[in-house]
Amino acid sequence: METISAVHEGDGPCTLTVEINNVTGTCGASINGIMKYREMRIKSGYMGERKWRTDYAIPFSHKDACDVNCAFDNYDLVCAIDTNSKLIGGIQITVGSMFKMIMEENIFWSCFVKEFSDYHLDKIDDFEQRNWIKSIEFIQNNYKDATKVLIIVDSDYSNLMEYNAGNKKICDIFRLPIGFTLGYASSDRGDNWMNLLIKSADKYNKERMSLFGI
Repeated sequence: METISAVHEGDGPCTLTVEINNVTGTCGASINGIMKYREMRIKSGYMGERKWRTDYAIPFSHKDACDVNCAFDNYDLVCAIDTNSKLIGGIQITVGSMFKMIMEENIFWSCFVKEFSDYHLDKIDDFEQRNWIKSIEFIQNNYKDATKVLIIVDSDYSNLMEYNAGNKKICDIFRLPIGFTLGYASSDRGDNWMNLLIKSADKYNKERMSLFGI
């Protein structure tokens, strides 16, 4: 762990301390002794017309977490969950899918696991998060040996750190269980393994919706 301290002598003494823990993947900052910690991320993206756009972001690891081989060193199960939605005649149709990453002899590919389809008589905005919960419950019931799970999603990027820390409910009363981590990847661009995994789910959803005539 590395600690950096600085003293500001402007309108009165002020000590800023920053701690970086390269084992737990957390960083802390304090002003005059009150230390607050948060998750560090490894991320990639580009500067869009008005703001930074993220291709992928994953919690920091002491290993290179962007490498798919290292992801399997850190997690028992690596998967993605994505949901597509369309409003038809006032009814909201959602089609979601879960894909997991398979790794054998340094070759990886995505594998379909489960579909989560539903409809809502009233439009809802948290359909993505509700399918995250369905996938987490599915994993808890069907992958009991997976104590460390990484789920790649493509929405709600600004809240993922708070979900991972357990500080914020995903929706209703549901908080992310211990052992689960949410990472982010765009399904629109990027060619990292995280992007390819979420793209598999997005492609499946679009094909299913077209079969339904949606």
